Amino acid sequence: MVKAQLDHQALHSQELLDPLRGYLAKAVADITPGDLQYCFFTNGGAEAVEMSLKLARIATGSRWCISTVGAFHGKSMGAISMGGKSTYRPPYIPMVQQVQYVQYGIAEDIRKAIENLQAVGEKVAGVILEPIQGEAGVIIPPDGSDRGSQDL
Repeated sequence: MVKAQLDHQALHSQELLDPLRGYLAKAVADITPGDLQYCFFTNGGAEAVEMSLKLARIATGSRWCISTVGAFHGKSMGAISMGGKSTYRPPYIPMVQQVQYVQYGIAEDIRKAIENLQAVGEKVAGVILEPIQGEAGVIIPPDGSDRGSQDL
């Protein structure tokens, strides 16, 4: 199987056209709510976080992100910067700047962080959240924590 792949395409790159990746992108778009127009496949979560940060900055023109205390998003530079755990940070300081941390599971804290940044003339590029904080101890957001989040 490895030899067959090497005979077909020895080097995998985002820049190379691959019909199977195209079919997969179409399948993802078909089952995703909304009008998904683009897919970017990654090798893992930290790489997905890095790409998300780049895309959010490009799309908004802002560098400010909001994350949560206790969050873990990977061990790449951007992912550690978005993480809300002190464990991984010290060797890499200074981190990616312009990150506001809020308490996990409290949508109102996110809303306030956005409002406060806007009040001083800043825009928010994105909010990064875990549906359940895994590495923080499998923390599930409290009941009702999503109230009002549809407006974020």
